[in-house]
Amino acid sequence: MLNLKRVRYLKDGITKSGPVIYWMQRDQRVNDNWALIYAYSKALENDVPLIVTFNLVPSFLGATIRQYSFMIEGLKKVIILLTELNTH
Repeated sequence: MLNLKRVRYLKDGITKSGPVIYWMQRDQRVNDNWALIYAYSKALENDVPLIVTFNLVPSFLGATIRQYSFMIEGLKKVIILLTELNTH
C-alpha cells in the first residue's frame, strides 16, 4: 500500500509511453522500499512495465572489495525477489 505522505515531487514531468524505470541506489532492497513501491504503482497506473536498474561503479566512497562483495550478494537477493514477483 502506497503512503502518499512519503511522496515528494521535485519537478513536474511529462508522461510518455514506455516503461517506468526505477534507479535503485541507496535502498538496495525490495521489501519496505517506498520509492520502488511508488514506481510500481506508476507502472500499474500507466499499464507499462517496470524496469529496476542499478549502476555498479568501480569506485564508490573508498569501498573495499569486502564491501563490494556484501553489496553484490545483496543485489543477487534483490534479483531473486524481483524475479519471483514478476512471475505472479
